[in-house]
Amino acid sequence: IQIVTVIEPLRHYGERLNSVDMRFGKIFRYQGIRANINFDVFNIFNLDTVLTENPGFAVYRRPTGIVQARFLKIGATFDF
Repeated sequence: IQIVTVIEPLRHYGERLNSVDMRFGKIFRYQGIRANINFDVFNIFNLDTVLTENPGFAVYRRPTGIVQARFLKIGATFDF
């Protein structure tokens, strides 16, 4: 078996990853109790940038992993 390099290592790069995440939060106070409510939105523009590719010759540059889809996380903390 002989390994043949199709492209020189570190010669080709994929797309640049630009992802926008945002947090919305509000602090509520009532009788000495403080509540912090947060809404986190990840990957706002729902990009599908390729993170990993298959380097094999037969399936060269076939994506094997992309950026996680847009999702929302809701969180709260209570201090009393």
